[in-house]
Amino acid sequence: MKNRFTLIELLVVIAIIAILAAMLLPALGSARQQARAIDCKSRLRQLGMYQSYYANDNNGFVCLGYGVSAADYKAWSQILAPYINNYGVMLCPSLGPAKYSTALPYKAYGFSRQETAFPSAISNPSHQRIIFRMERASNSTVFAADTMTLYYTEPAQFYLFREVEALQQSAIHIRHLGRANTLYVDGRTESTDSKVLLSRNIHYYYDRAGLLVSQ
Repeated sequence: MKNRFTLIELLVVIAIIAILAAMLLPALGSARQQARAIDCKSRLRQLGMYQSYYANDNNGFVCLGYGVSAADYKAWSQILAPYINNYGVMLCPSLGPAKYSTALPYKAYGFSRQETAFPSAISNPSHQRIIFRMERASNSTVFAADTMTLYYTEPAQFYLFREVEALQQSAIHIRHLGRANTLYVDGRTESTDSKVLLSRNIHYYYDRAGLLVSQ
């Protein structure tokens, strides 16, 4: 006589599988988020290298935005284009848009436009800061980071942020398991929580739920 599962035994097996899946899925989700955070750090580090290449070719100056009017304005993502061979580094894998578009250069990682953090910054009175000398900035100054803006129809990255106000509704975004990835002028990257951001004189950020927090 062949052994067969009874209905009760089959249901018990299904229940055990469901319990195991429920136990494993959070761990798998966390591992996936950690992998994305590591990938994000790598992309920020590469952007820091591209900025260094630009500075080496331009007497130590870094340009985050340039233009005398909105019509001819160029963002850092456009200025660095000749140095970048993979536009995927423009975007965090944990936040859209899904693909970088040269038609939407503002939807990219955010660099700091806080003039007081960068000695010798040169500003355009009607628009964003133009340039600063990279070697004169403090190594403790956040140079670039995960950012988010609600300026568009859906949450997206934004190419600039300020430490003491939400620029174009943009601020650093804590989206990697309660932390934001940050790039410093010396090229290092860190996984940074809100307390460390405050110690870096950054008073605005978006939390994991997408709420703007002032500290």
